[in-house]
Amino acid sequence: MTHSTFPYNFVKAFAFLCVFSLGFAFSSQGMANAISVETDRQTVEYGDIVTLKITADFQVNAKALDLDVLESDFEVLGSQRSNNIQMINGDFQSSTNWVVQLLPKREGKLIIPEFELEGTKSLPYTLTVTPYIIQHEGTALKPFFLESTVDQTTPYIQEQVVYTLRFFHQGRYVDGMIRPPKFDKMLLEPLKEQSVYQKKIQGKNYTVYEWIYALYPQSSGEIKIDPPIFNGRIQYAGQLRPIKEFAKGITLDVIPEPALFKEQATNTWLPAKSLTLAETWTQPAGDLIRIGDTLTQTVTMTVQSIKASQLPNLTLLPQTDYKVYPEKPQSKEEASASGITSIKQFKRSIIPTKAGTLRLPERTVYWWNTQSNQLDKTTLPAKTFEIQTVVVEQQNLVDCTLPSQGLTATPDGKFNQPTRSVSSVWQWLSALLAVLWITTSIVLIRQKRQPKITQTSAVTQEAQDNQIKTQQAWSNIDVMCQLPADQLYPALKQWLKTEHQIQHFSELHNPSLQSLIQQLEASLYNESPLKHGAIEQLAEALKSLNEAKGKNSAGLLKSKTSADSKLADLYER
Repeated sequence: MTHSTFPYNFVKAFAFLCVFSLGFAFSSQGMANAISVETDRQTVEYGDIVTLKITADFQVNAKALDLDVLESDFEVLGSQRSNNIQMINGDFQSSTNWVVQLLPKREGKLIIPEFELEGTKSLPYTLTVTPYIIQHEGTALKPFFLESTVDQTTPYIQEQVVYTLRFFHQGRYVDGMIRPPKFDKMLLEPLKEQSVYQKKIQGKNYTVYEWIYALYPQSSGEIKIDPPIFNGRIQYAGQLRPIKEFAKGITLDVIPEPALFKEQATNTWLPAKSLTLAETWTQPAGDLIRIGDTLTQTVTMTVQSIKASQLPNLTLLPQTDYKVYPEKPQSKEEASASGITSIKQFKRSIIPTKAGTLRLPERTVYWWNTQSNQLDKTTLPAKTFEIQTVVVEQQNLVDCTLPSQGLTATPDGKFNQPTRSVSSVWQWLSALLAVLWITTSIVLIRQKRQPKITQTSAVTQEAQDNQIKTQQAWSNIDVMCQLPADQLYPALKQWLKTEHQIQHFSELHNPSLQSLIQQLEASLYNESPLKHGAIEQLAEALKSLNEAKGKNSAGLLKSKTSADSKLADLYER
């Protein structure tokens, strides 16, 4: 006998729908709703058709979006709506998307206003519409053509020129290729790879393929840009048509570097739209800066419409009151349809070597402002720090507290003497003095009988102890010099303070040791790599420093021993 599975399957499906609904409800409640707005291009020419994308990260009714708010500045050519539901890491996520085709009605900065859906609002969005440079005024437009443009024809040498290449066509593109123009005597930097969009010209809709480049002329005078060529096929008016189109050639008249810049500027030629300098500082914790502390300066140079390779370096030379350890400058370029923005960052460590006011000079970068066509400059102001002397660490003092004599405190703050009688104390003292007198007599008699026994054995033992201590110190130096450079440097500072009471490297009167320490500093701050065998040489120099200290001690000991011997001889006589 067979049993029907319908009730069981029905229960499973119902349970799944309940779980799905609960999961969707909880995931929707756990996240705040949001609406995002973006376009395929934020800067367009008048006549370009813009694709607007609106995304709500929740489900929305089909008629909820009001596109009428766009009609004051845009013509709405069409829109599409789609819903999306997916599970990510066990959570249900849903969204509603709109794709809207817009045609700007005027030039300038147009605002796409905020949209409101179920109590959630989007942010306003700015779209820049530039004038369209009419290439075919007064002539009948063909269903396909190729054009090239530049933003200026009389640039300065090494100034940025934005070159735009476009292929327009009606109908359906089948296949084809473009032979790019030749850019002789110029550096070339792509700003935007191939993009495709729609454009309305003289009431007709065109599909546009666009490429944008930044050019940097490397010589003055006349420079010709050969015209590009398109070869391909277009399906138009029901026919497959082979086409070959040429864009017009362009000639640049490049201006040399102005004499005014050469006369006044201290850095290399720098034509740009804008140049800014910003700095940040990192210094030791607390308000005080002391000799030997590290100050880290980071300077950021941001320049518009020029390549990073053209930016000058900002150097800071060491002075008598500070050392400088610069890192290798880091640079990057950010490309957009309007050109390149270059950013160069300079980072350096500054170590004060003298107490007082530390003044770092101002730094000025001269540049040619291509917007105002005149010499300009940007200055980083001078910076001052107050440097304090190094704090001398106090040594631990010997505990000289006398042993307790059995005193007891009373509530009134006075001390009571022990309850031992005076007579008994004198008895014990008398006995102790008698024992000491007898012991002293015995020692003197033995010294008379053994005159050859001197303090030589004691001196020898002390010298052996000193040798053992020296070997231990040298062993510690070997262990210390096996540390990585970033750990060895502070350990070396502490070792000199502890072993030789040297608070700062400048107090060393040892040129070879100072040179090795400077090599270690330079490697830490990436100024230059540590030379082969430098650590071994540093260890030997430290051992020599210890040995010199040991020799001085031995000399004092020898003098003291010699004096003691003379006293012993005199005592014998």
